[in-house]
Amino acid sequence: MSIKAKRKTIFRLIGAVLILVGLALSIIFNCFLNFSSIITNLIIIPWLLLSIFLKLEFSVIVNNKYKILIILSFYSAGIGILILIMYQLGFLNLLFITISILALLICWHFSLSIYRKKKVYFVLGGAIYISISILFLLRMPSLYYVEKIVEIILVSFGLTTILLIEYFLHRKGYLNYIKK
Repeated sequence: MSIKAKRKTIFRLIGAVLILVGLALSIIFNCFLNFSSIITNLIIIPWLLLSIFLKLEFSVIVNNKYKILIILSFYSAGIGILILIMYQLGFLNLLFITISILALLICWHFSLSIYRKKKVYFVLGGAIYISISILFLLRMPSLYYVEKIVEIILVSFGLTTILLIEYFLHRKGYLNYIKK
């Protein structure tokens, strides 16, 4: 890989960092926006930890990732059912907030992947997050507009940066996606 390509790949890392900052802000602002943010964080934090441990390639987590995914899926579904039973009025609100943050987590997790299938997850996760966030932006009190707009701009800029740099790298022949 030439020096020009290495310089451009730094922008991929910057894009991933911007998405991570948007994810962190989304979780933090979620605590201020929702009265039941503890319930939402009970679902999000284990998935976030799993994603971080998979990124750091802890052998115990990587070797048992499918078992952990199944356990976390049942755990999240159980909390979702409890929310539905106890908090029926705000269930859809909490569901969409949780889905948007988890979609952003998927976007960040697969942001630097060179596998074609995982790159689709990256784009879909970012698109789901941005669309749900814009829908919530329309329904939010004006007090939180700035925070949500900052999140959307950071994630959009990170997503666009990664996609543009990968397009240029792919066009010049420095980056070829692996079909898997």
